[in-house]
Amino acid sequence: NFAVCGSGNNSHLTFTSDGATTYVILVEGFSSASGDYALAVSCVTPECGSITSAIWTGSINSDWETAGNWQDNVSPGLSINAAVTIPMAMPNYPVLTAGQELYINECSTVTIDIKASLTVNSNAIVSNDGMVVNDGTTTFESDAMGSAYIGSGIGVFMGDFTVERYIPAKRAYRQLGSPVTTSTPISENWQLDTHITGPTGNSDGFDFTQTGNPSMYIYDNVVYDYVQMANTNATNLFPGTMYHTLIRGDRTTDLSNNTATPSVTTLRATGELTAENEGSKTISVNVPEQRFIAAGNPFQSQVDMNAVLTTNATNISPNFYWVWDPTLGARGAYTAVIASTGTASAGDSDANQYLQAGQAGWVQTAGAGQSSVSFTQASKNTPGPETSVFSTSSELTSQGQLRLSLYESSALANNETATDGLLILFDTEGNNDVDANDAPNITNLDENFATSNNGVLLSIETRATPLDEEEIQLEINTYRNTNYTIVAEGISMQEATAFLYDNFTNIYTEIPQSGTVNYDYSVDSETSGSIDASRFKIVFSANVLSVGTYDMNEVLLYPNPTNIGKFYLNIPLGMDDLEVTIYNVLGVSLYHETGLTGGNRVTINTGTGSRLSLGTYFVKLSSQGKTITKKLIIN
Repeated sequence: NFAVCGSGNNSHLTFTSDGATTYVILVEGFSSASGDYALAVSCVTPECGSITSAIWTGSINSDWETAGNWQDNVSPGLSINAAVTIPMAMPNYPVLTAGQELYINECSTVTIDIKASLTVNSNAIVSNDGMVVNDGTTTFESDAMGSAYIGSGIGVFMGDFTVERYIPAKRAYRQLGSPVTTSTPISENWQLDTHITGPTGNSDGFDFTQTGNPSMYIYDNVVYDYVQMANTNATNLFPGTMYHTLIRGDRTTDLSNNTATPSVTTLRATGELTAENEGSKTISVNVPEQRFIAAGNPFQSQVDMNAVLTTNATNISPNFYWVWDPTLGARGAYTAVIASTGTASAGDSDANQYLQAGQAGWVQTAGAGQSSVSFTQASKNTPGPETSVFSTSSELTSQGQLRLSLYESSALANNETATDGLLILFDTEGNNDVDANDAPNITNLDENFATSNNGVLLSIETRATPLDEEEIQLEINTYRNTNYTIVAEGISMQEATAFLYDNFTNIYTEIPQSGTVNYDYSVDSETSGSIDASRFKIVFSANVLSVGTYDMNEVLLYPNPTNIGKFYLNIPLGMDDLEVTIYNVLGVSLYHETGLTGGNRVTINTGTGSRLSLGTYFVKLSSQGKTITKKLIIN
């Protein structure tokens, strides 16, 4: 007994062989030119039993769950056990809205006829163990609130589907992945929603600019380099590939003005959901030494990178992955992510363990040799609470963290993002060698901030419990501006106290055990010491907080800011050797006095005749070899 559904290359057959068991055969293609038919069987699902029909009418509105929108008020609901048809020429077509999850079981089909449509809004989910046949238009939308997702399933998606990737308004490179193999070139997909420029103008599909600078690259894991897009009229999008693309905004953006106000845009691509139909996507490459591998998310879903790195992976380091975060700094920056917890090296980054739909990222091989990483249905993560809780294995006991973020000072004042950041973790069983628990730093286009462990730059470094007089060398390079601020945060630090040491100004700034401190500094390209990449380090002292029985913080500096032409220092009793030095932001000493005694209020003039004009200064206080630095603002 046969039942035929669909038409042409999207046909499928259901039949019973024994009167009890129902089978479904998917017909991927056939030809009758010679009078013979050739069938390609993609899947056979037994024991389906009786399958009812549900036909969309759209008589009332676009709500899938409204019974009156279905013929004879027979709604399949959100958990489908039926052969569902959405015909053409209906007054309304179904829209799945945020919070709805459509599940298609293994015996069911959803067919969207030619000129009919199905729309999946952001934060709605379709999970398919059966079959979706799209002869019309099916769109998975994306907006500022999120994206529509395809959940885990073993089903088949026949036809071409449209997926969207919302891009907020910021002129920056994005590292993108495509969930579809497009049936048409890039010029008829993403390029309909943003400019893509190239050296030959629009003759190869590119948008014309006077400079001819390219704005789209493909990362080639074999060549181990970014390869300039050759032709948008003749190149399709493929899942698993990383597309490094400058997004200026939508196509109304003025290409003649690099400072044109950026706009929101939503990139659209239409094609086959290849990874869904194949069930997984494996990215494989044979590397001559330890390398980074680029990988585009092949699914229209968030993917748990911890699952990706620890399941069906070959010669892949399991602890970290990396993403380009376009929100960091002026043009974006790389951030490393601890895959098991979602903790990012850059404190201002929202990156976590979930690679987003339409996003590409990086993994690292464990060494030379054949290496592969697989995205599977089991690695999908449909939207839910995202964890950022720091944890380690049961063998380790956390001794705290240090997070350092580098800002342009004006960006920090305007509540903008850091240009880069790093994270240092301390554990009782950690070690100070570079190993699999450390995340290498990927060099940014602009400012780069990392720890330097024997010349190896790291974005996340895991170390043993810090000891007295231990040092951690930092590296900052590629300065683009003059004034910067390092925001240093201690997170449940124990044992020795950490200081940020500026080798150019000889200033030590204590980092709270739990809390933040800001250190402002300036650079001058003509002064080598100020731009020295190794200018800063972290140093530890076991007893640095005490001077006798006194905390250096007990030296009060007020008013601050001051606009009265002076400020005061209150020195506690028993502190009889206080030394005061005042530096400007370039590290030049402008005031120095020693032998200040406890129990006194010292007045320091900043008005007429002093060397302290309006601006920001650093007041270094020292006693019995212990030091603290406080920032002073004179208005």
